[in-house]
Amino acid sequence: MRAVVFLCLLGASSVYAQYQWTQNATHSKNPPPPACASHYASCGCCLMERQMERMMEFFNFSHNLLSNHLTETKNAIKQMKAAATGFSVALPKQNQCLGPFSMAKNITYGTVTINKGNNYDTSTGVYTAPVAGVYSLAVTIYSNFTGQTPTKACANLSVNGNTVAQLKEKSNGDHQDSSSVVITKKLQAGDKVSVIQPPGCAFCGANHNFNTFTGFLLYLKN
Repeated sequence: MRAVVFLCLLGASSVYAQYQWTQNATHSKNPPPPACASHYASCGCCLMERQMERMMEFFNFSHNLLSNHLTETKNAIKQMKAAATGFSVALPKQNQCLGPFSMAKNITYGTVTINKGNNYDTSTGVYTAPVAGVYSLAVTIYSNFTGQTPTKACANLSVNGNTVAQLKEKSNGDHQDSSSVVITKKLQAGDKVSVIQPPGCAFCGANHNFNTFTGFLLYLKN
């Protein structure tokens, strides 16, 4: 087989000067090679060269397609890094309790573990979403209220003033109550997220970070 191919190529090169490209040649982009313009085309050299050209075109197409996908992926990663945001805050490690109050109020967490992008405001207890996307939000509350009047640990996770999740556990006489919630939520840039303490609810910092509020961006979404 190698000998046949070699003879075909040799013959094609020997008659190259005698056979020129013709206007009647048919090809998608280029005129036929010299071997195809001669009687040597019958040996299959022309077919092989055309197949090689098609393979090269397919390779170039695939290469360009992959290059475009790679560029899009790199741009998406850059956007994610630029929009990286997350926070984790807690009530101070002390036995001081909050509530119960007669009116609802925002909880302001004084212990900040992380505040990537500085989007959590420690003075108001409000986290402002910097970009549109899907976020993970988590809240844990704990109460060891020791007053004579039974109370309950409860709170509302709020987005723009609207409750999206509730936490509640009524005291059963042991004076230790807790509740947790973890949700994923689509947020638009500028949305306000906070934890609200309803009237009649109480919880305490205790000696550990039992009362926490956490959130971070999962992925961007227009």
